[in-house]
Amino acid sequence: MLIITGLGRCGTSFVALFLQKMGYDLGDQITWNEEMRAGLEWKKAYGLNISLSNFIDKQGKIPEEYTEEMEQKILKLDKIVFKDPRFTWHPKIIEFWYDTRKDIQILLLHRDPIADIVKSRKKLIKESRQDPRRGDDIIQFRNDILNIPQSLLNTILGKLM
Repeated sequence: MLIITGLGRCGTSFVALFLQKMGYDLGDQITWNEEMRAGLEWKKAYGLNISLSNFIDKQGKIPEEYTEEMEQKILKLDKIVFKDPRFTWHPKIIEFWYDTRKDIQILLLHRDPIADIVKSRKKLIKESRQDPRRGDDIIQFRNDILNIPQSLLNTILGKLM
């Protein structure tokens, strides 16, 4: 079983779409959002991970009264490949799956956070030049920068200029 996961906008949907086009069945999916170019989460995994995240207590544990029921549901799953970014919500979620099924392989995708910040800020600056009403966003951007460590700030600004 291959699980595709990662934080938002890191490419999980792209990989899932690629594997689907290669012929892998990703199961009944939450719909594809063309505007965001994201989606393809498997409904069963989505539901299980929402439940697991709701069950995790303040000590970061899944109460024993839920574990057997959740284990049985996970063991019954028959997909070879599926995607759900909710595995990154809490480390206990992926740990629970891994402890329950030993046939799991995890493809954890990530994105360079500096590149992401630079891209979104360049877009914001460009939009503010086209629409003067976006000036408040630039002020907020300046205020956000004041909370960024100097070394990270230098890297970001170097890429913006």
